[in-house]
Amino acid sequence: MNYINDRQINTHQQTALSYGAQQETLLKPVISKIFNLKLHKTKFKLSKFDFYDTQQKFLIELKAYRYSYNKYNTEVIGVVKALNQNSVFIFQHEEGNNKKGLYYIQYDKPLFDTFNKRAIYTPERGTSELCYDIPKQYLTKIYVNNIYHLNYEPLHQQSNENHIMNDMLNYNNYNSKMRQLKELKELQ
Repeated sequence: MNYINDRQINTHQQTALSYGAQQETLLKPVISKIFNLKLHKTKFKLSKFDFYDTQQKFLIELKAYRYSYNKYNTEVIGVVKALNQNSVFIFQHEEGNNKKGLYYIQYDKPLFDTFNKRAIYTPERGTSELCYDIPKQYLTKIYVNNIYHLNYEPLHQQSNENHIMNDMLNYNNYNSKMRQLKELKELQ
């Protein structure tokens, strides 16, 4: 058995985490190119985001799945990951014949406020997480030969989001800090 954050994980979970890490490595240059970003990999294994762009302050989360895009009607993203307009979520799915499809959505508060939320237990973290159910019709399919333009929202120098991003990049306790912050907002 393997351990993450002092939690025991099974072989299936370890395989899923290894697959995700492998896809992050393979897709980083592709994502950088199609969104015209200078991406860096986050430092911590279980960071809420996989990549960041320090110039425009974009945060990218990649979810890589080994099942078909059509298996479920929605995609799931933790509420704690929906920081601001510069949060981008990318989903990769198998499409058959060794082909993979990429889809994305950029966080938009009024739109995300219309999505259902539910708690999902994640064994590798040992906690439940409040998640958005994102209907597939809101995702944009990515064609790797195209360039996509994200809506950049400058962050104010003293903004809460700026502090959160700095914590994420420099502080090992980011996961629990983010979860507490978002759960407080959800309860208010």
